[in-house]
Amino acid sequence: MMVGIRSVEVDDFPQIREIATTAFKLHRFWADRDLERMDVERYYSAEVDSFQGELTRDRDGFEIFVADEGGQILGYIVLRIDRHLSSVYRCDWGVIASFALRSVSRGKGVGTLLLDRALQWFSEKGAERIDVLTDSGNIAAIQCYEKRGFRTIYSSVTLTKKLRERDNRCQISSGSPVCNTQSRTKD
Repeated sequence: MMVGIRSVEVDDFPQIREIATTAFKLHRFWADRDLERMDVERYYSAEVDSFQGELTRDRDGFEIFVADEGGQILGYIVLRIDRHLSSVYRCDWGVIASFALRSVSRGKGVGTLLLDRALQWFSEKGAERIDVLTDSGNIAAIQCYEKRGFRTIYSSVTLTKKLRERDNRCQISSGSPVCNTQSRTKD
């Protein structure tokens, strides 16, 4: 079967959520052992929901492409023209907001197909530059971007300080988790 790259459809979002909740294992939220895995998955699911909402509000400056093989979504890429940066710097400034693949699709050219379609979309929109953030340990992604002319211009470190301890004991009630999220101030 052939992999096709196309614009997202409403029926694709459950598969995109599934990919999003498992694909970002190098991201800071997965790396932070103080965060509950269920909460991290919920974060990525909510992020997909926000992308879906943005897509309905801004069809001209926002797009999601998917790699589809016989109805199975292998990966997706989320694109936007950043209105604030575009205004401040007086140029159309593109941003790759999210880019993820199923683990079984990595290393097979699916990401390159999605990135090439993204670059075409940005070009059609008149973007002068494109930014993407990725984790420093995601060597495969960095190499994929570099092959397409991206260059590293800045690197950062995320620091966290916990101000309160949480009591995160959860129980299952009617099939859904119910958690005690009382906070205790750290001494």
